This record gives sequence, C-alpha cells and structure tokens, in this order.
Amino acid sequence: DDCPVYERVGSLAIVSIRGSLGQYGGVWWDGHASIRAKLEKALLDPSVGCIVLDISSPGGVVAGCWDAVRAVQAAKIRSGKPILGYAHEHAYSAAYAWAMVADELYLPESGGTGSIGVLSILYDQTKMWDDIGVKFAVVRSGERKARGNGYEPLDQATVDESQARVDLLAGQFFALVAAQRKIKVDALRALEGACFDGAIAVEKKLADGILSWDAFLNKAELAGRKYRMKNTAKMLGLSEDASESQINAAIEALQKDVALLALVKAQNADNAVELAMATGRIT
Repeated sequence: DDCPVYERVGSLAIVSIRGSLGQYGGVWWDGHASIRAKLEKALLDPSVGCIVLDISSPGGVVAGCWDAVRAVQAAKIRSGKPILGYAHEHAYSAAYAWAMVADELYLPESGGTGSIGVLSILYDQTKMWDDIGVKFAVVRSGERKARGNGYEPLDQATVDESQARVDLLAGQFFALVAAQRKIKVDALRALEGACFDGAIAVEKKLADGILSWDAFLNKAELAGRKYRMKNTAKMLGLSEDASESQINAAIEALQKDVALLALVKAQNADNAVELAMATGRIT
C-alpha cells in the first residue's frame, strides 16, 4: 500500500525504489504515489539530515509519474534538505525520472541509467485467432474507440495516433531530465532511449560519478552533516556558512543564557539584578 516508511541509518533516511512501478504502490511493487509519500515524510522529519534514494528498477507506467516527481522537487526546495540518488544497480525509464529529485546521482561500475523515453505496444492477434477458428465482433460507440485492441487488424492511422501520444509524453520526459541534469533536450532525444552503464552513463552526464555503496553512504552522511550545520547556524542567527567553532561558541553562549534563566527563576525577584551582574549577563 502507500504506507510512507523508510529505512534509517544514523541520520540518513533510505527510500528504496524497487521493481516495476505503478501509479500507486502495491504489495509487490512500488508506485509513484507511495514513493512521493515516503520522500515527503522524510523531508519533513527533523531527525533526517539527508535522504538517500536507493533505486533498482526498470521503470514503469507514465501515469502519475511527472506530477509526483515535480511535487517532491518542490518539497525538497522548501525544506532545503539534500537528496542523493544511487542506481543500485539500475535506474531506467520512469525510475530514472525519479532520480531527477536527487541533487546528485551515483552508480557502481556495473550500474546503469537511461532508457529516457516512452514505449507503447499495439498488437494484432487476428491471424492467431483465425488459425484456431475464433472470430470476434468489436462493437464500439465511436470509430476511434479502443483501437489497437488485438482483436482486429491494425491500421496505420491507429499506429500514427499512438506515435503522436508517445512523442508528446517523451517530450515531457526530456524536459524533466533536461531541467535537472542541465542537458539539452535535443541531446536527450539523440540518445534514442538507450541504456548506459557505469562510466558511459557518467560521460553522457546521466550520472555524477561511480562509487561503491559504502562510499556513497559516506558521501550522503557528509551532505547530511553539512545540512544540519547550516540549519543550526540559521536557528542561532548566524550566517549559513558559519564554521563549526562559531556554531559551538553560539551554542555555549545559549546554554549559559538558559542556565541563568533557570537560576533567576529559582530566586525571588529582588535578587534577579544581583544574579545577572554576578554572572556577567544582562536580563
């Protein structure tokens, strides 16, 4: 179902994408809606410093994919929390579309990415049915209703109509990838939906580098640490690029203020000024 859960490793939230993807998650497969729910929950979890998108999927249906990916991209911008992706071992087609929510994408030497495009299959089973002596009558309310159903001969108009829809959806896919990976749409179209492994995927700019899983997790942990420091600095009123020593000094000062407040509350009001002067603080 669409239960928004994820694995935790320290401050990392590991959101997995496994197998063929449907519009909604099920018992045996992931879906665009369930992946979105997991990622959005992790983005809102204050104990998570970085999200790891662990992908091992050949892709799936278009339905619901673009909107779910864009919703997570927007949520990530709002939170400022990093997402790092890993093709473990493959992120193809709709699974690669999900990799577009990641700030960076890595893969092992044997990992693969790509298959950027859309596929639709029309079939004609009329000869098979004729050979076994079965005939069908297709009854429809309009001439274009349910063309390519397999029970009647395919015609070129039906193929052309399907091609137009595939081209439209593929164009949307190219735009999604182009915006995130900074690759021109024409260059993506020229890939012709091919899959690329390891170093070739990096060369084609479909991934950012080759790393082992352990090395990748270390990189994600560093990204999470950087995010937490930036967030802590902001809460303390410091600049976002404050050093760790500056952050620690601000925390120490804040702890002194808290200790003083507790001390003042423990005494009667007549001693408050005296206590403040004695500790070098101002109330």
